[in-house]
Amino acid sequence: MKIRNGFVSNSSSSSFILTTQLKRKSIEDGKLTLTITVPLDSDLIESIISTKKELYAHWESYYGESVDEMRKDSEYYADELEELEKLELLVDNGLTVIIGECSDEDREGIGPYLCGNGFGNVTINNGDVFSSDEGY
Repeated sequence: MKIRNGFVSNSSSSSFILTTQLKRKSIEDGKLTLTITVPLDSDLIESIISTKKELYAHWESYYGESVDEMRKDSEYYADELEELEKLELLVDNGLTVIIGECSDEDREGIGPYLCGNGFGNVTINNGDVFSSDEGY
């Protein structure tokens, strides 16, 4: 028989011990949830926007057309312009908009989790998720 002292950890597994006031039935029924506070890795952030000028610059860089050009072809860009209008209101109300992207090729940090699971059950301190892919 092999006796293990302490925890064993390697790149593919990690041991843990948790405590809770929940009863066994609640845990077995999936009622135990974890809340983890992690910083959003700066390499996942493409733009931090606090003015309309910054918003329009990002939009032009991302779509390859100015906002004015997109508005001239509003039928083609209807979805993009609807999202832009909502973001304009948020910026007008003093909120900072963070636009980013994560990949499952990331090996560390929160990126792989967000890529696989999306932001559906993520809580942001002093903020909200405006829009997100659902993960895969």
